[in-house]
Amino acid sequence: MKPEAIWYPGKASHVYLVRQLELSATVAQGWLECAGSGPYQLYLGGQLVGRGLGTTLTGRPVWERFELPALAPGAQQLLILAAAGPGPGWLAASGELVYDQGERIELATGRPWQVARAPEWEEGPGGSERYWPAAGGQLAWDDATVVAEAPIPGRWAPRRVVEQGIWARSVAVFGEAEAGGELRFVTEPGPLRRGKCVYREGLLRPGRSWTLVQTRDPQQAVLLVLDFGQQQSGFPCLRLRGGRGGLVELGFARFWGQLDSCLSYSCGQGVQEWSGLQLRTCRYLVVRLSHFEEEVEIDCLSLAGRRAEVEERGALAAPPVLEQVWEVGQRTLAACRQEVYYFPGGQPYDWLRTHALALDDYYLSGDTRTMGAALTGAAPADGDRPQQLAYVLALEAYHLYAGGWEELARLLPTALEHLETCRPLAGAEGLLPGGEQWSVPALNALYVGALEAAGRLCRWQRDKAAALCWEGEARQVTGALRQAWAQEAPGTEDRWAHALALYFGFIAPEPQEDWTRRLAAAGLLEAFYLEGGLWRSGADARALEYLENRWGRLAEREGVTWGEKDTSGEVLPGPEYYLGSQILGIRPGAPGYQVLEVRPSALALGGVTVRGRVRTGRGAVEVEWRQAGGRFWLTLTLEQEGHTRLWLPRLGQRFPMVSLNGETLWRNEKMYPNPLVQQISAEAEHLVLSFAAAGQYEVEVE
Repeated sequence: MKPEAIWYPGKASHVYLVRQLELSATVAQGWLECAGSGPYQLYLGGQLVGRGLGTTLTGRPVWERFELPALAPGAQQLLILAAAGPGPGWLAASGELVYDQGERIELATGRPWQVARAPEWEEGPGGSERYWPAAGGQLAWDDATVVAEAPIPGRWAPRRVVEQGIWARSVAVFGEAEAGGELRFVTEPGPLRRGKCVYREGLLRPGRSWTLVQTRDPQQAVLLVLDFGQQQSGFPCLRLRGGRGGLVELGFARFWGQLDSCLSYSCGQGVQEWSGLQLRTCRYLVVRLSHFEEEVEIDCLSLAGRRAEVEERGALAAPPVLEQVWEVGQRTLAACRQEVYYFPGGQPYDWLRTHALALDDYYLSGDTRTMGAALTGAAPADGDRPQQLAYVLALEAYHLYAGGWEELARLLPTALEHLETCRPLAGAEGLLPGGEQWSVPALNALYVGALEAAGRLCRWQRDKAAALCWEGEARQVTGALRQAWAQEAPGTEDRWAHALALYFGFIAPEPQEDWTRRLAAAGLLEAFYLEGGLWRSGADARALEYLENRWGRLAEREGVTWGEKDTSGEVLPGPEYYLGSQILGIRPGAPGYQVLEVRPSALALGGVTVRGRVRTGRGAVEVEWRQAGGRFWLTLTLEQEGHTRLWLPRLGQRFPMVSLNGETLWRNEKMYPNPLVQQISAEAEHLVLSFAAAGQYEVEVE
């Protein structure tokens, strides 16, 4: 049965949707897929099954799947509490219950479902909410109304996300403040004189002690600011006892002194356990407690945090500064990796950042599913040219690391459609016009990169005609951009232009050119692309120097993630992609690692031993290498067989000698037969070994 989008027949910001069930036998298993305009909570038999995010992460509705528990025979209730979100409210669901004998019950939304307003929830300005349990009681159920104009939800396959409790680390502010008016971030409240707050540290230690609060003066409130130590995302959770008529107000702040959103809870009687509907992000939680004529005991004031389960982790053993950079990258990805890479603050989905974060993730954990879910679940905003172009880049890199030809066939038309929308805007020379945020050189450097990526994607799809078309356009735009660049090169303040032109190989740094000012002034996202451009242009030593100066010094600062260390608080990438692809030298030579390339940048980091492990589409790959005294040693361990190309430096020698596992393999530009190596190619600066077997390879060049 096809599900219908339904909602309350009148105006309502929050509703209950219910399906009454009469089960004739034991239900062994079941599932439900839901999509809606806003966040929701799913209950079965009175128990919370899961939470849906609506468009919070993706910007457009997607199907979210929930596994339903076993049920005993008799009357059961499937209940969904849903918020409308920013636009007209709707929710659709489809699923089934399976009896232990194999019979099935369909659960698609439509005529059997009923709806009721959720009177205890009120929506306020600026995304604020109020929960007032006393407004509940007997609900007035109506037949659901079908919402014909609801959009079609997207399909995706994200990683499983689990919830875990997160408590604040410290009480940063404590005192007394006025009870009325809009909740504000108060940094210096007055001393507590007209109320009491005992064991306030109990808010930091779940289950050990209850925080006791009472405010005898209705004009005054207890105010606290809880510090979580870093930005956290989750659903606010509250557990308390007593305090009838009291008000708990929560303000969520990502930055000190600045509230992003608010939520209030009006207390009822007895023990109360409650959690909010909307995903919130904060480092600081402003708590105002007022109107507690009766004493209230607060046991829990926390966030139900969400984390994607990623089983694998990459590893790096290198000079301490690089190891520290790698560890900060691990923490950054763990903090923002949910079903997709999450950027808090209600901003449009940023594909330039997503592309960079995903490249880091391919080495830090081997995770490609998060990017796969983003590509299918999120979408660039119509008319946002830079984001539409970056989407094409993200798809190309994703396919290179993940493979998956069916996914490419499904996603490529969408990517090319984004690129097609740019064609009518191009001028006679093929250049796109700039705007307030993007100059003509910066936007067209990105345009060239997207056109070249489209050509490669089409070649992977064996569509030679389309590939030639995109490649031809890339050459045209490149020629026009080079001519414009020669006539009037962008100033050093146009850092995006220089970063992307260097990244896509449009320009190369001159050997004696002073890039210090240009590189040092870049933000972390710009710096990611500048760093890639230095590696691409062959300036390995300068690339490593910039990496150590830009991120190595930053890693020593206070904070957990790159954004916190940068003090911007944003989700920002590190250089871990370059540590894996350049320093360790592990790269895919064909989509899905059908060809594995190992090409460490040995000349950039000589005299020390570098070891690392990366999870690839061909299993784990481990590399250990060292260069010193005119010699190069490398140990390569492959978990699975497959075509591998190993690039060895000639070390500036005309006739280097290469040994493999203790036996001579190459001398005087001649190959000695070896059952492991299929071919050796001699190049100006490298020797390239080709082999297919799994196992360990110990190589020495002298």
